[in-house]
Amino acid sequence: MHVKVLRLLLTYVQNGVEEQWQRIPTVSAVFSAEASLILLDSSHEHYVPIIKLLKRSSTLKLRVLIL
Repeated sequence: MHVKVLRLLLTYVQNGVEEQWQRIPTVSAVFSAEASLILLDSSHEHYVPIIKLLKRSSTLKLRVLIL
């Protein structure tokens, strides 16, 4: 099961990359790293919300909006 959810996370990040050698914003990289650790422990309180996020959205939004 862990392999499937980690593959889902990696696909989520990969689908957000639009250009070769595109840099991933620090916040997105930290989220992905922390999420990967959480996804290894299905009893973690944030496990289900992260799974729902990954299933609901197919891509990590890498574009930064300047307000």
